[in-house]
Amino acid sequence: MPVGCGKSGSIACAPFAFKAKKTLVIAPNLNISTQLLHEFDPAHEKYFYKKCAVLSNHTTYPELVEIRGRSTNRSDLDNADVVVTNIHQLQGSENRWIQSLPEDYFNLILFDEGHHAVAESWNILKLKFPHAKIV
Repeated sequence: MPVGCGKSGSIACAPFAFKAKKTLVIAPNLNISTQLLHEFDPAHEKYFYKKCAVLSNHTTYPELVEIRGRSTNRSDLDNADVVVTNIHQLQGSENRWIQSLPEDYFNLILFDEGHHAVAESWNILKLKFPHAKIV
């Protein structure tokens, strides 16, 4: 989808469409990760659900956490419905998240900019979470 056609909004709606229990949203870089984080963050002006009056009959929205640096811990992830990060935070088979999370931890993985060339880091995630639906 070209810029401005609703990728971020589609990503924000996908956890509901797939009835996901825990969603991992992965961006290719920090700028796009930050943009996606804002779409899910009720404190931000670009909060998709309010900005576009989507799901207006809901009283609760997904709990959000971001993986960036070393400040996020496992309990943060356990309490979240949606985890947003950039691919660099999950790189390498020795990565702490790849090592510690069970294979059924995420049941939906959303790759933004999935048209980029396939990289080993993306394949590691697919193998790590084999039961997750991938968009």
